[in-house]
Amino acid sequence: FDTTHTAFDVESVAAVSTRLRELIMKIENSNLHRSDDGSDRGDIIVLTSHADVLQIMQLYACGAENVGTFSSYRFGNGEVRLMG
Repeated sequence: FDTTHTAFDVESVAAVSTRLRELIMKIENSNLHRSDDGSDRGDIIVLTSHADVLQIMQLYACGAENVGTFSSYRFGNGEVRLMG
């Protein structure tokens, strides 16, 4: 799968992965998820989006070789997946 294609005026999977990485790093570098004692047991952060972005994030987070295969891991309507 070509993760850089932008056919049909879509954002590429590579660009989505870059945006997701920047978001996760911003959250990681903030204190949003830390408790008062400095441990990583602070607030629970829930990310919502449409299925394609969430599927891309899941594959990116687990270190998949090609996040372009995201369509093989479809979410059901209202499905929740733990990413932690």
